Amino acid sequence: MPSEHLALVSLDIKSAFDTMNWPVLFKTLESYDFPAFFKNFICFYLKNRRVFYTNDVLEIFRPCSKGCPQGSVIAPTIWNIYINFILKNDIPDLQIQAFADDLALLIGGQTARELESKTNLILAVISNNLEDLQLKLSIEKCQAVVYRSIASQKFPKRNSIVLNRKPTFKIKNHSIKANNMVGLSWVKVHVGIPGNELADQQAKLAITSGEELFIPAPYSHLKCLLKNYIVKNGMDIGIAMIQPRELG
Repeated sequence: MPSEHLALVSLDIKSAFDTMNWPVLFKTLESYDFPAFFKNFICFYLKNRRVFYTNDVLEIFRPCSKGCPQGSVIAPTIWNIYINFILKNDIPDLQIQAFADDLALLIGGQTARELESKTNLILAVISNNLEDLQLKLSIEKCQAVVYRSIASQKFPKRNSIVLNRKPTFKIKNHSIKANNMVGLSWVKVHVGIPGNELADQQAKLAITSGEELFIPAPYSHLKCLLKNYIVKNGMDIGIAMIQPRELG
């Protein structure tokens, strides 16, 4: 994707852990040929759970028949198995990453129109796949950032490769909030800092010439180094002098 425009889309799954569908979970486990022992273990782990509500007046509870219990060691693994179908990616120019119950999509496109079209197509696929898992997106919390390709800077502004406007990304005809477009370029962090500039020059010389280089250290560094050396040796000598010795 180095020469492409990129869209980074953050997707928020609505009440993700609370709405995990148990029948869908066990259907997923069967599709992966999980042994009966593990399926039974997860079944007994999930069943007989209740949700409590308490205030100053009353306390009520309801039986729980869905959701992924949070705070346990096994819960993240169960959730990862549940959404693994979403993470299995065979779409070109798409990278997808899960962060707990959030998803991040990185999509590339050679032109502005291609990026917009491809992103909307992928969002539709992801949304449909989530619905198959009985999950929904919280569209108002989804966001997108567009990164302009450096290569597009050499083209005139009217060229179709240049991003002259924010692309419009939609899920189920609802627009995603798109932040300002960002242009990426390399910045030499050592410029203007004498010590870093010298280190950069010497590193380049070492790479090109292969010669061993001796770089004089600043006086302040040598002063600190000598001080630490003297203090350490002085302490070692003092400790050796006060330690009891065996009489011959």
